[in-house]
Amino acid sequence: MRLLVVLKPWSASYPYGIVLRPGDLVTMIKSDPEFPGWIWCGGPAGDSAWIPEAYIEWLPAGGSGSQGLVQRQGRLLRDYESTELTVAMGETVVFLEEEADWIRAEGSDGRRGWLPASCLREKS
Repeated sequence: MRLLVVLKPWSASYPYGIVLRPGDLVTMIKSDPEFPGWIWCGGPAGDSAWIPEAYIEWLPAGGSGSQGLVQRQGRLLRDYESTELTVAMGETVVFLEEEADWIRAEGSDGRRGWLPASCLREKS
């Protein structure tokens, strides 16, 4: 079990998370210049969230949106939940996975979510 300590507190930027399954279709809305590798996408239920680009298989270019712009669509390759984890400085969390400078972790209370890797360090 890999334990991490929170160096900087993090508050979830979005109050909700979406859950996607392999094969779910998403539509690219924008990329994140601050965190390359993350794409803001619309999901199949009309909701939207940041998704690691590595989790998306992009489909061949297709139709256009309401303003005539080509919409890039993709299919999820794996299960994904976009929930962010709110943590306090000094808190210990369990590492679950890492993608594009973000870590998915579990808090001592069992909550799971994503937070920037820059907020954490290995527990000694």
